[in-house]
Amino acid sequence: MAFLHAVADWAEERLRGTPAPVRPGTAPGPPTADASARLSAHAGQTRTLRHMSDVLVLVDGDWRVTFADLRAERLLGSPGERLPGRCLWEVPAVQRLPDLQERCRAAAARGRASGFDVTVPDSGVSHYVRLVPVPDGFVLYAFEATEARRLHDEEVAAIRTSAERGGPPRRRAAARG
Repeated sequence: MAFLHAVADWAEERLRGTPAPVRPGTAPGPPTADASARLSAHAGQTRTLRHMSDVLVLVDGDWRVTFADLRAERLLGSPGERLPGRCLWEVPAVQRLPDLQERCRAAAARGRASGFDVTVPDSGVSHYVRLVPVPDGFVLYAFEATEARRLHDEEVAAIRTSAERGGPPRRRAAARG
């Protein structure tokens, strides 16, 4: 949870251009810190977030991309194409994701963080998408969930089969080596 708060604070600063308020239980930076130290810290945060292994996209209130990490650029972009400045819904890779725009807008209208699965039609790869409202925009965080969903589906199938037979589900025996 602390990580998501840190990302939300960073996103708020990036979208507004002003420092995020200090959260209860955290200490503010030194009152004598100069602007260059603040810029250096901001550059370090940006560099760190840019190289995350999961997808991270920040959009403003008009759904224009203000930041995309490298994974998002690889997943949503094409070679030589930059995402920042573009409307998320006009990106061809996003247009191929069924119901993504509708689900993001519905989550945004609720005004609180929410998540949902999206499956890429061409590959069958499943991603869990989390949309977090921040002042002046949204953070979209996504990670590949194909294997987790497959294991979940197998567990559900085992429970159903067991229920139909009238006994407890059988667990797979651990391989002995």
